[in-house]
Amino acid sequence: SLSYDFKVGKFDGRVLMTTEQAPADWTGPIPQAGVSWKSAGGAVERSVDTATLTNVLTTRAVTRELLRIEAFESDLRERNFFIRRLKAERESIEREKRAIEEARLAEEARVKAEAEAVRKKAEEEAALKAAEEARLKAEEAARLRAEEEAARLKAAEVARLKALAEAERLKELELNRLLNLPEAQMPTEEELIINEVDKYLKSITPAAP
Repeated sequence: SLSYDFKVGKFDGRVLMTTEQAPADWTGPIPQAGVSWKSAGGAVERSVDTATLTNVLTTRAVTRELLRIEAFESDLRERNFFIRRLKAERESIEREKRAIEEARLAEEARVKAEAEAVRKKAEEEAALKAAEEARLKAEEAARLRAEEEAARLKAAEVARLKALAEAERLKELELNRLLNLPEAQMPTEEELIINEVDKYLKSITPAAP
């Protein structure tokens, strides 16, 4: 608006600057600024009223800063959330690794214990088998010795019986011979005893080589 007082020669003007359309996210009053001109003593004074615009821009800057801080805090919370989640996942993976390692060690210990048990059992079976074989060998050796001893005793008994039979045969022959002799040639009882003693001595005396 403009006005001029021709009587006193005073000029007064004012211009209001504003925007036709506020920004999309604008919630306050439309920003504006005013410029005024006044003449005094032949000079023109200009003044600018930017209080409304300054307040609006300040509010806008504060709002943007708050939004930036909120976004930063949200990002920080999200980062902390992901850090905690990543840490929990890593701890879970470490626990799984430890569990797998413990299971592997336990399985190795079990397999080793089973192998040791199998080895001990095989050794015990081998020892029992060796002991059984030794016992059977000893029994076989004892059986052979017993058979040899029995055979020796049997042979000795057979030889003794043969010797007795031979002695009986010879005695019978001698008796028959004596019975067939004439009475004049019959040996005396003393001679018979001497002959029997000689026969006994010959039987117990080993033959010359």
